[in-house]
Amino acid sequence: MRFEVLGPVRVAQNGEVLGPISELRRRLLAVLLVRAGRPVPTDVLAEALWGPAAPRRTGNSMQIHVHRLRQILDSPDRLILVSGGYLLKVDPDELDADMFSRLHAEARRTAEAGDLELAIAQFREALALWRDAPYADIDETEVVAPEAKRLSESRLVAYEELFDAELARGRAREIVPELTELVAEYPSRERFIGQQMLALYRSGRRTRAEVAYRAARQRLRSRIAGGTGP
Repeated sequence: MRFEVLGPVRVAQNGEVLGPISELRRRLLAVLLVRAGRPVPTDVLAEALWGPAAPRRTGNSMQIHVHRLRQILDSPDRLILVSGGYLLKVDPDELDADMFSRLHAEARRTAEAGDLELAIAQFREALALWRDAPYADIDETEVVAPEAKRLSESRLVAYEELFDAELARGRAREIVPELTELVAEYPSRERFIGQQMLALYRSGRRTRAEVAYRAARQRLRSRIAGGTGP
């Protein structure tokens, strides 16, 4: 079984997406996946399902949602009742977020060891796991929001490290399109801006590099003038 959170939350078995899963049960699953392998108190789950104004007595409704979520899973024993809450059993190779973190760490170690070609392949394998923003179809909750933010930042760092490796291998021209797209999406990400200008310069597009520099400088001035800082 495979659990996917690097995009809308979904469950797959043998390459096929299972479901559909209702909105409330996706929220339930999301919180359980953030804390996979650890007990999640019922009050935390209740807030994820019904918000801060969750009714005091949610036991029966919670049991119904847990029961229906179990029906989707490959074994009822995956989602178990523990003291004060529930626990979802997930192996490290079953959750795409864990797989991304492992591949990212491997790529980083490989790059540090000097094998940039293998590191580039590993970075790209890790980044290929992403379909959209993490937990993309889940409303921000106290549990999910910090994890989604952490994963999003890890993705951007992986791209930065990938582009460093690509530049070191002399592939400036090849990465310009990706960098241009990412700079447009994250205009205040200084490392992307620097990598974009370097890639343009090294690929012989000095005029475009200068344009990118002026645009970045103007954005910085606008942010400072607006009081948002660098």
